[in-house]
Amino acid sequence: MESLMQNLTGVSKEQITINHDNNELEEYIESLKNTYSLNRRILLVQLPQLQLESFSPDIARTKSYYAFPPAGLQWVAKSLEGRNFDVDILDLNYCLLKNTIFSKDFDYNNWISILNQKIGEFKPSIIGTTCINVSKLFNSTNPFNVMLSRLKEINRHLVIVGGASIMNDYEACLEKGLCHFVIDGEGEDRINFLLDKIFGESCSQPTARIFFKFREGIAETKGTNKRICLHGNLISTYKRVPVEEYFKVGVLNHYSRMAGDHKPFATLQLGRGCRMNCKFCGVPKFIGRGVYNHPCPDLIEEINYLVKEKGIRHFEWLDDDLLAGRDALKEILKELIRLRKNYGITWAANNGLISQDVSVLR
Repeated sequence: MESLMQNLTGVSKEQITINHDNNELEEYIESLKNTYSLNRRILLVQLPQLQLESFSPDIARTKSYYAFPPAGLQWVAKSLEGRNFDVDILDLNYCLLKNTIFSKDFDYNNWISILNQKIGEFKPSIIGTTCINVSKLFNSTNPFNVMLSRLKEINRHLVIVGGASIMNDYEACLEKGLCHFVIDGEGEDRINFLLDKIFGESCSQPTARIFFKFREGIAETKGTNKRICLHGNLISTYKRVPVEEYFKVGVLNHYSRMAGDHKPFATLQLGRGCRMNCKFCGVPKFIGRGVYNHPCPDLIEEINYLVKEKGIRHFEWLDDDLLAGRDALKEILKELIRLRKNYGITWAANNGLISQDVSVLR
């Protein structure tokens, strides 16, 4: 039946199902273009991963705060390569910790000045950020609220927000005028579709789960809502992220500290998602239930680059369900074992002990 449909219409069943009407989105974007002057410079911002009201410079100088590289934003930046966008990444968490430790004159309460300086230098017209801070989002000291309030005050940028935490309050974020778009779930396909609409291009299929304020309510884009196809790695994005310097300002967790605070560290991710459906966890809702993996050769290439070119000596797995793809994991572990013999690297994972078996331990 599907082949008959394609012969009769000239398009496949998939092409027919993605012919979605996004008139509301197009109308909203046109109204934004009347207010904002757009260029093709996009700044992606990782916010501080700490509670500013309880922040201690003395603790920061012991390198005890989290300093996770912005892997999610790196994947967004990767997805935009080849599209004639000038994309940069600003990790405010790293910059705040670095300045607190190494600059005597830095006032951590004025951390927003780092963003102001970057905006002045880079001059983006679009700013995107992710929210992973689980405290009250609209508290006056919450980095999320502080940054978006500053951008609202400036009022010169299209602001796009994503991340699991914001989805608990995305309507309020839009109603308060703190951003123009909220992206739910994985961002790579959705940001490409949104930029297509903003710049009048057609590089991507329409995708659902992009929210925006339209007239008197909150509207959602129409389109597919499927997982992205994982391929490639983050090697090209490390020119924007000094991952080899992160160990100087913080930790990944107690495992990276146990490996030695003198060891440059980085993160790895084999798969996204989880097989479980725990009530306390937002992963199934955010990504979807089940796990899908990056191709082993791509990840092995990235690991070798980080070890040999960036001097990384400890890796932390980001996976929520690392042992879901055992065959793929075993291939990666064999490569890590080989590199350990030559470079003395270590690695650790927070999740999945219950799924261990003898074959993985060997």
